[in-house]
Amino acid sequence: MAFAFGEVMYTMSGLLVASYNPTADTYGTPALVSGGQTLDVEPEADTDQLREYGAIVETLAVIKGAKLKFSTGGYDYSVVAILSGFAEVISGTDPNQKRTMKVKGSGRGMGYFGAIGEAEATDGSKVLVGLPKAMLNTFPKAMMNGQEVKFSTSETEGYASANPAKDVMVLQVWQANWTRPTTGAEFKTFFA
Repeated sequence: MAFAFGEVMYTMSGLLVASYNPTADTYGTPALVSGGQTLDVEPEADTDQLREYGAIVETLAVIKGAKLKFSTGGYDYSVVAILSGFAEVISGTDPNQKRTMKVKGSGRGMGYFGAIGEAEATDGSKVLVGLPKAMLNTFPKAMMNGQEVKFSTSETEGYASANPAKDVMVLQVWQANWTRPTTGAEFKTFFA
């Protein structure tokens, strides 16, 4: 049996993120994650079983959210600012340019964001996975290795929850002609 449209995918080719304001149901300007390497989305469900005289006669599984994990090569500060909700401040000029991000604790929560992962399919289409409302579990980890000659990478985990306006936690789309959104309004349209 042959594979249908968009079913054989390979290589992540893009990961877009945009800040999300759930009160206004609006997104900020999307940014393409530099050095994107992986995006793992693992939906989770609450489950139950109904028993009758020792036998299971009914089962229940209700999707409640999705774990997410992604990694990048390097450390894209502008994207970390979107993912965390903490501001990036750039000051000075070359050769004295400085980038600062103050990670604050004690009552300051991480911000919400949306994400759209993009992979190529063997038939030329795109396979897209969208998370309309997600939050990091912690600030992204930067990994620096002084024992081996290796590039620095970053990885982080988070959780995608239901967007109250859409009741969508994970959106999967197979699309022949995909144009990346460049505005918050276009980003929101993807989830419509």
